[in-house]
Order: sequence, then structure tokens, then C-alpha cells
Amino acid sequence: MAGTIEMAAALTTDLADRKLMCMIEPLPYVKDEQGVAKLDTSLERLVKVVAIASGLGACSAYTWLKIPAVDEMSVVAGATTMPILMLGGDPGANAPAVFDRMSKAMDEPNVRGLVSGRTLLYPHERSVEDVVAMAALMVHGDVASRPAAVDEAS
Repeated sequence: MAGTIEMAAALTTDLADRKLMCMIEPLPYVKDEQGVAKLDTSLERLVKVVAIASGLGACSAYTWLKIPAVDEMSVVAGATTMPILMLGGDPGANAPAVFDRMSKAMDEPNVRGLVSGRTLLYPHERSVEDVVAMAALMVHGDVASRPAAVDEAS
């Protein structure tokens, strides 16, 4: 693991030296009883990996983080000064809750947008057009109207 962190730091520095963007996706995984890796989005683990990722490289001027939206996004976003893009994942039937978390997370100053492939391309019960419109409203819409518009579409 130390070798992976060292390599990521070296690559982050190299990209910054070239003035190229670096996107780091710090995701905490734990092994279950069968030895299968599972994503752990607990607040403690997510804050820890975000803090570690924020310290990689000699310069963070070109580094963005890509992390899942969680209920306590203010705490996670507060663990870094880097800009954050939120992962979408596959929300399935939980799409309204996922969109609600994303919408609320957009209120954090360093949360800048979404990287949500499956969430937008394969919506569970809505059309692609509807979920893309909701995502666009979350990112580009008026902050005051954003939650109401998401609630109406849910």
C-alpha cells in the first residue's frame, strides 16, 4: 500500500509540474469475512482517505478529488481544500436519496460537480432526459431552487 501511495504522489507531482489536471479517487475498501473488498463510505474512513489524498504530491494546484456523496458531506468536504466531484455509482431504487445527497452536497464550497455515468445513463425509474436535467440543475441551477426541483422530480 505504501508503494501505491508513493507512486500516486509522484504522479500527482509530475502532472502538476506539467500544469495538467490530476483526478484522484480515494475510496476506502475493507475486506469482508470472505475476503471480498467492499467499499466503506463510513464518515471516519472517507475523511481519512480524503485527507491522505489531499497531501499527495508537491503541489495540489491541479488536483481534484472524486468521491461519493454521503450524508455528512460537510465533514468530508471540510477535510480538504481541493475541489471535489461526486461519484454517482448505481443508485438503483435509491435514486431519490442519492440525488438528494448530491444536491445537498453541492452547497459545500469545494464541491464543484458530478461524475455520474451510470446514475445518468441507466436511471432506475426515470428517463435519461429527466435525470440529466436534474443533474444539470443541481450543478448549474439556482441554489435556492435546487432542492425543490429535485424533490419534484423524485
